[in-house]
Amino acid sequence: MLLFLCTIYYICINIYTMNKLRDKSNQVIGSVPMRFSRHLNEQIDWNHRLVGIIGPRGVGKTTLMLQQIVHRFGNSYEALYISLEDFYFSSHSLYQLAYDFRNRGGKCLFVDEVHKQANWSQDLINIFHNIQDLSVVFSGSSVIDMLKQGADFCKNVKTYNLQGLSFREYLKYIGVADLPVFSLEDIINNHRDIALDLSSRFKPLFHFDNYLVNGYYPSTYNQTDNTLQNIEQLLMQAIEVDLNYLEGYDPHNAGNMKQLFYAIAQNAPFKPNILRLSEKVGVHRNTLIVYLFHLEKAGLIQLLYPAGSIISILQKPQTIFLNNSNIHTLLSERELTAGTISKTFFMNQLSHLWSIKKPNNGDFEVDAKWIFEVGTYKKPSKFLVNNPHAFSATDGIEVGSNHTIPLWLFGLLY
Repeated sequence: MLLFLCTIYYICINIYTMNKLRDKSNQVIGSVPMRFSRHLNEQIDWNHRLVGIIGPRGVGKTTLMLQQIVHRFGNSYEALYISLEDFYFSSHSLYQLAYDFRNRGGKCLFVDEVHKQANWSQDLINIFHNIQDLSVVFSGSSVIDMLKQGADFCKNVKTYNLQGLSFREYLKYIGVADLPVFSLEDIINNHRDIALDLSSRFKPLFHFDNYLVNGYYPSTYNQTDNTLQNIEQLLMQAIEVDLNYLEGYDPHNAGNMKQLFYAIAQNAPFKPNILRLSEKVGVHRNTLIVYLFHLEKAGLIQLLYPAGSIISILQKPQTIFLNNSNIHTLLSERELTAGTISKTFFMNQLSHLWSIKKPNNGDFEVDAKWIFEVGTYKKPSKFLVNNPHAFSATDGIEVGSNHTIPLWLFGLLY
């Protein structure tokens, strides 16, 4: 009799807990905006049983998942959104929740902030193998090293990387234009026709200038008048919170990381003197290079290496960039040059799609095939004129000619 009563009590507690989680889920789902969706949404295989969306803080991972719930499930009980920041997971495992959810008709579990729980990848692969009529979509910080989650996990998960808004997505987000994605080959070969067509429909340079200031982070752009303050909060949380989940990172280093990041913000893009930087921050040279790697993983900076080099964690980068121009606007204490912003933008928009290196001539080598000089308009160099694979990505012009391509067109790649 006692066993029966205990069983009934356990079932009642589970039902009550699941209903509370459903209520939280419905509240979050009900508030998601649906007027704009990311380009990555069309690339994801949502029917796969284990899907991961990885990216830096503030780029829209949660919104992307919530929109998918609304699109596929509406108000159905078959989908559930949960965050591993919830107090529920202080005494329950993700696997236990998945099991209970499936037993109550669940079909797809959407898990946010997956890196907030230890052994998260083991729970997910156990769900994949043992609860085969349940699908899981999860999001996690860019600091996650997916390759270290085990061969079984890597073999069965489909992972997608979400970046901040491209200029193309920004134009759609603010209601100016809904443009297709252009390939890099399209822009190189047909840039004049594309620019003439688009500039007849809207003023690209006006909107491009605004995008460079505060258009990259969708989670902050439309929040009253405190956009830059919201971006600062994102950056602070990336250092104080997200880096703590990076394997081998010591949380006591947060002060040094802030100091290093701020020093970079005042000088980027620049060729680093590693010894001088390490002395400024008060750490060993090798430790400083590891710090740079950590900041890049968190989506705060980008590291450019020489063409032909093989990247390793202790290799000195050729140039250090901030991740995007919005960070420049927020943190720089000096007057920013057009060249600084232009190069940061170009690196940001292309580096997650192609291999970018520093060539002997020019600013960027793309996929060991094309060379680009990036900045304001100037007379083409001899190298640019004589090389059929070399181009100038030029700021401040709406329409280019020959090998001179308007910089803003490189914001239409995703």
